[in-house]
Amino acid sequence: MKKFYLLSLKFCKDKRGAIAVSFAFMLPALIGFFSIAVDGSRFNAERSRLNDALNQSVYAVAITNNGNNTAAFRAQNNNQVVSYLSYYFPDKQISENDVTVTVNNQLVPGPGGTPIPAVDYQVNARVIANPIFDLSKNGSPGFSSNVTITGNGLSGIVRRTLVVNPSPGDYVFVVDFSGSMAEDSAQSGLTREKLLKKVVRDIGDEIFDLQDGSTIGIVPFGSGVPVILNKKNYASSQSKEYGCSFIGKMHGRFEKLDWNFWYNKPGGKGLPTEISKYVTKTDDALYDYYWYISDFQGYRIDRRRTNWLIDNNYCRQSGDKLLCDADPKSDIHNQLNQYKLKEQYSDFVAFTALEEDYHSILNSGTVDVAGTVSGDYLFDESNVRTISSFHNSYSLYKLPPDGDRSIFPATHYSCNWASPIKTKLETLTTISKPMYYLLELSTHKQIINEFEGMKPSGGTNSLSGLLRSVPLIAKGKNPRKIIFVISDGDDDFPKLRQDMMAKDNLCGVIKEGLKKYPANTSTTESDIYYISLVHNNTIKDWAENCVGQDNAFIATNIKELMDVIRQAIYKNEIEYLNPNDVK
Repeated sequence: MKKFYLLSLKFCKDKRGAIAVSFAFMLPALIGFFSIAVDGSRFNAERSRLNDALNQSVYAVAITNNGNNTAAFRAQNNNQVVSYLSYYFPDKQISENDVTVTVNNQLVPGPGGTPIPAVDYQVNARVIANPIFDLSKNGSPGFSSNVTITGNGLSGIVRRTLVVNPSPGDYVFVVDFSGSMAEDSAQSGLTREKLLKKVVRDIGDEIFDLQDGSTIGIVPFGSGVPVILNKKNYASSQSKEYGCSFIGKMHGRFEKLDWNFWYNKPGGKGLPTEISKYVTKTDDALYDYYWYISDFQGYRIDRRRTNWLIDNNYCRQSGDKLLCDADPKSDIHNQLNQYKLKEQYSDFVAFTALEEDYHSILNSGTVDVAGTVSGDYLFDESNVRTISSFHNSYSLYKLPPDGDRSIFPATHYSCNWASPIKTKLETLTTISKPMYYLLELSTHKQIINEFEGMKPSGGTNSLSGLLRSVPLIAKGKNPRKIIFVISDGDDDFPKLRQDMMAKDNLCGVIKEGLKKYPANTSTTESDIYYISLVHNNTIKDWAENCVGQDNAFIATNIKELMDVIRQAIYKNEIEYLNPNDVK
């Protein structure tokens, strides 16, 4: 045994150099094969992790569904993908340049073979991985120092498809009808007004053709929301007053104002402090109103004019003066109204001065915000108020009859620009409705026909339209309620709206309230969307303070508008796709 051990030791000593040399030659290859085995498994695992990240990120992009058609939207989508990749690969620096997002609009077969819109979203990305052993510099087998890993082509693709039979809904379009809507849109050959009407027509036809009980209401707004009134304006048997409709709790001093009395009185800044002088100015303004009415009727000789006005109970003789007001509820000389005049005059003066400052009934000086957003206030139709827009702002068009008096025209309380007499005073005798006005919820296409006859004019106060839409849509009986606010510009005075949205959660109050009020409502789903017809800052404003990023859109042409509105009305299905199914 000892002899064998000695022989073996001698052999090892004699061959030691040759074995070392052989091992030295074989070692790089052995390390290379080890690297291929170990790093190859690592890289396959990272590719699997990358595919998981792509599947998650593309789903998020599809939910956002911004179209990827502007630089801002592309950056938004790329940032989402980078966020997911960074979560899955916390040890790597992921750049937007490593990400590709592709969006393709499709028409795919729907129920019965009818083509329905779909959008295919595809995401791909690359990450750089490093092997454990970097042998590329000395030519040994193995991976290079930077290995690019990409998706395997079987992940990162989803299809978002519209479902053509959503549950019934109540849909209200709160639409900007300010003067700028008469300007050209990005859709060739169409003004913004006509673009909007075309889209409301097309989407309205689709909704009504479902015949599932869905309703549409329309709230056109300028500086306020005009409404039709069945109230004679005394110019002729065919002519009517129109009103300015609003909802919003007023501060205490303004809540008590009786608009059945004040609606036809001179307002605005510069009113006298003495009530007696104000009475004189009111008499002058109302005399001018009825003077023009008699003129339209052909009574141009003073004696005949006076007799006609008295015979028709428009005026009464008081000494050598005519006192005119055919409405006993507003007659400033009616003994029953003297208390209102004395008790409310200072508050009326303050209110109309604020209305003149802000061009709106709803402004920071008049609205009790806490009371407005409290409980069911906004959802109760009985809280809606309408001020008759009395047509006696005639000093804007003609000199007063005797040419030497300063006439204080009555304010129109936010809705003056909806008056047809803005174009021709003589139309006072034929007014039947304002230039645009609120349309109640309807299941009939006639509502679209009526909307198409309206004309834009005036300023912009989107808060008046949004608030007024709430009690309107709350009257609907369907389980879904969606409000679309569509505008082409900034509000004239946005502060109150911005404060109510940012500080008082106005839009959250509306969305949650529609599911609670009125009692026993059937509503289970409610939402608000904001759509800008132009590129401006309002989209950021509404996204951050009201509707959220997912419900704020810029849509400048028919296709974009239809896509956005359809996306909201029709429920969407999102499904992962096999690349072989993508055409």
